[in-house]
Amino acid sequence: MYSLIALLILVTVLHVTISEENSRDFECSVKGSKMTEDDRRTVTKRHNEWRRDLAKGEDSRRYPKAQDMRYMKYNCTLEEDALTIAKTNCEYASLPKSSFDFVGSNNHTVTRGRHIGGRTIINYGRVVQTWMETGEIYSSTHGLKPSKHDNKEIPFLQVDYYIFFS
Repeated sequence: MYSLIALLILVTVLHVTISEENSRDFECSVKGSKMTEDDRRTVTKRHNEWRRDLAKGEDSRRYPKAQDMRYMKYNCTLEEDALTIAKTNCEYASLPKSSFDFVGSNNHTVTRGRHIGGRTIINYGRVVQTWMETGEIYSSTHGLKPSKHDNKEIPFLQVDYYIFFS
C-alpha cells in the first residue's frame, strides 16, 4: 500500500502579484508539507519562465500573446490549501488522460522520486514541465464545455503534486 507523503504546491493566477523575489517568500511552515525553500523557488521560477514565454507570444502554437501577464509570487497559504485538497480530493489527481473531460482542475501526479540519504528527491522543474505539456495532449480548442463536474470558480493555473512511495 502506498502512503501519501506530501502534497506540495498550489499556484493560481488569481493570487499573482508583481514583486521582487525575496528569500522570505519561500519560507513556509506548512504542517505536513515536505517542500523545501529550494523546491518552492524552483517551481515558481519554472512557472514564471513559462508565463514569460506566453506573455511574449513565444508559444503561439496554442496561445495568443498575453496582454497583461504578471510574474507569480509564491503563496504559502495556497500551499496549505493544496495539501488539504490532496488529502480530501485525491481521486481527481490521478485521472487517466482519457477521462480528462471537464474543466474543474488541472493536476499533475508524481508517483516516485529518487531516494538519497533517507530523503525522496523530486525534480520539480521537470514536474512543472510535464504538467505544462498537458497542452500538447489537449489543445486549447479541445472542446471542453461546462459540466456538472466543474468547480464554481475554475482555477487556471492550479498544480497539485502528490508524492507516493511504499
